[in-house]
Amino acid sequence: MEMYRTLPIGGVRQAFPDTASCQRRLADVRWPSGVTCPSCGDRNIGLIESRSLYQCVSTQRNLHRLSR
Repeated sequence: MEMYRTLPIGGVRQAFPDTASCQRRLADVRWPSGVTCPSCGDRNIGLIESRSLYQCVSTQRNLHRLSR
């Protein structure tokens, strides 16, 4: 975690060379124990890749990587 408190010499582009790597890091920070549905607490979550959203299999709720 310490390495994310300061940027490397190359800045954000070095730490996250593409959108996917940045999105993965955001998801890891948002859900450190894995993606969990805030409505039902279920961890049976799918990924809608075309929309970059997670979806709870039980409730069908769409979860953005930054939402709560």
